Amino acid sequence: MNKQVFVALSSVLVSSCVPYATTYPRIEVAGATYFRPGCGSTVNPASLVYYPFHGIYISVDVHTLRLGLHIPAGMVVQLNSKTIQVDGLMDTNPYMQTYEIRAASHASIGVNVYPRQFTELPDRYTRPDNFGPLEGAGDDGHLLWYLYTSENPQDSRLGALLPKGVSQGTIEIPSITINGQRYEPQKLTFKRESFVGVAAVNC
Repeated sequence: MNKQVFVALSSVLVSSCVPYATTYPRIEVAGATYFRPGCGSTVNPASLVYYPFHGIYISVDVHTLRLGLHIPAGMVVQLNSKTIQVDGLMDTNPYMQTYEIRAASHASIGVNVYPRQFTELPDRYTRPDNFGPLEGAGDDGHLLWYLYTSENPQDSRLGALLPKGVSQGTIEIPSITINGQRYEPQKLTFKRESFVGVAAVNC
């Protein structure tokens, strides 16, 4: 193969996209914004929900079982538990699983996974057991945020994913204390939906 043909084929592979079909769990929250995480793409499922909660914002992705706390200046937050719980249906059988969570750096989940507005301010990650106090910074457009990932119940070194067979259910996120006010755990309802999109060959 000559050099010109090799370069041409490489360019096609770099720029090409392929169609794909999948399902994803979608959380329903009134007044929420939905983002499409993954490789900076706008063609992935809108699986990431982002919503206001008593002066801060919370983001949750049930597929990857990740939790984000987005905190403006003047706010201090404490997570009061180190677990999230999923209750639902796997096929026709009840499914219940408690997942341990840990603080994680933004870089640990890859580049361009989250919307640009999430990454405008420096990452304040310090250690995996940092559940608070978490100090805020920024304004409504660009907030300091803290990321928490779930551990795989079979191997704590790995991240968790919601099993594909779980068709619907709830995800319970921890109780949160915001500026001294404690709020009870939230149960968010989700349901698996179909999605057809386009994926980049090289991401």
